[in-house]
Amino acid sequence: MYTKENLGSLLLRAGAITEEQLNESLRIAEAESKRLGEVLVQNGYVTEERIHQFLGIQLGYPSIVLERTYLDSAIAKKIPEKFARRYGVIPLYRTETAQGPVVVVAMADPTNIKVKDEIQHALEENIFVAIASPKDIDRTLDSIWNPDYSSATTESEQRNLLPVTEEETKPAIAKILENIFKRALELRANAIHIEPKNKYAGVRFKIDGSYHSITSFPLDTYQAVLARIKILSKIQVGESVISVEEGRFHIREDLAKPVIDVRVTTVPEVFGAKTILRLTRREEIIRPIEQIGFEPEQLGILQTILSNKSGLILISGRYDSGKTTLAYSLLSAVSSKSNMIVTVEDPTAYPISSFNQIKKLINSPDSGNVWEQTLRIVESQDPNIVYMSNVDTKGETAMMLRFASTGRRVIATLYAEDAPSTHWVPFRLGADSYSLAWSYSGVISTRLIRRLCDSCKEETVINEEVLAKLGSNKKMIAGKKIYSATGCEVCNGTGYRGRIGVHEVMPIYDHTKELIESKADSDRIRESAKESGMMSFKEAAICKVIQGLTSLDEIEQFM
Repeated sequence: MYTKENLGSLLLRAGAITEEQLNESLRIAEAESKRLGEVLVQNGYVTEERIHQFLGIQLGYPSIVLERTYLDSAIAKKIPEKFARRYGVIPLYRTETAQGPVVVVAMADPTNIKVKDEIQHALEENIFVAIASPKDIDRTLDSIWNPDYSSATTESEQRNLLPVTEEETKPAIAKILENIFKRALELRANAIHIEPKNKYAGVRFKIDGSYHSITSFPLDTYQAVLARIKILSKIQVGESVISVEEGRFHIREDLAKPVIDVRVTTVPEVFGAKTILRLTRREEIIRPIEQIGFEPEQLGILQTILSNKSGLILISGRYDSGKTTLAYSLLSAVSSKSNMIVTVEDPTAYPISSFNQIKKLINSPDSGNVWEQTLRIVESQDPNIVYMSNVDTKGETAMMLRFASTGRRVIATLYAEDAPSTHWVPFRLGADSYSLAWSYSGVISTRLIRRLCDSCKEETVINEEVLAKLGSNKKMIAGKKIYSATGCEVCNGTGYRGRIGVHEVMPIYDHTKELIESKADSDRIRESAKESGMMSFKEAAICKVIQGLTSLDEIEQFM
């Protein structure tokens, strides 16, 4: 059986609990003859799911959450209910491995060798053990032995998200993948990471910018899952992954809704090929500009920038800051039958029929100057609006300025911290200061913050320490009603559901162009922009708190 000291040390090293919380919990566990994990959960220091993730790490077993894992009720019922409840076990599904078929079994205590032998004997098959929490197992056993369970499962399994291929020879594999996608859509995940380890493959979802462990399965099962993903995305099957491979396919959550684009990337790692599945919904990649977080004052400035029929609009931000959604939304706002829009991307974020989308060319010994080739391809289509994603080379910068100097409207994304410092990125990539300054129409810098869950957010009081952090902006929030995160079933216990943009919108007037041409520092440009009406990230984030959209804790990055 796992020891209290080892689990406590593991949680402490990971920063999941403090030393004070550990000592207090150990004292209670000793006095009341309870397990440390039970006390930590009881005191609200960590969730039960978190405890079992660490137990899995400590004991060398993958940790799973049963409601997010495929389950074959016929396999589950091969173990008597009384035995399953007494020892906290559930056989989940059968899968094929190189050593033959195995049954994946969830156990509350995977160190109980006697119980493992009993299960193996009852199933008459080899087993692969994963760890799950006792509560999770009890809840799942209730659903398995409920008379209504079979009909509910059958109906659910009949709604296929994925097309069935003739090459698919293991029905369980298709169901495992189907279950992963269904759970990802339920939790509003925008990416699925399947990561091979030494003995198993773990599945994590990216939800609202954070990663969450979901389930796991044997390594050989993952190879079959990977093969199916490759078939669907038209990636060559049967070859070892020695370089990054990419493909895409579509799934449909509901016949009444648009298809969901799944962009597949496989990456070679130590234990095999990792698979990343990025999920993109059309309604999330293109939104009305009024619905992506701009304050009313910012919308007025943005409309003025968009009214220019030529010039350069730069969209800047960090990684995963919403730049692509913002760019596509702006393109949609200016799209019309009288406009010709050409995009240059790698990879294409989402196929849009009203855009003419081309992929960035890749340098090769025979390709010559790829940017000259791209320039010719774009100009041959005679566009009046050009979009370029992630401009990060001298060739791309030169092409961007060339398009902007020929009377076209150019929208481009790049990596920068804020609006007033964005122009330094093209400078570092060889841009001429005069050409950049006088082709500039405006810059929008963007970040994403988590949105409070409407089902559980609670009104809270602002303390003096937080007010001090707000500095001169504290008058914006004084006397206002604000909310904090709580956590419920709707938001999966996080207190947040979805994300919203926070922006800086900087117009480029003549006096700002002169400062950029003279390569003035970012502070001077910020002062000039504020005089012209620019709202800072900090001010825009505080507005979201006042509107009850997010919490003060969430906007601490802007303090």
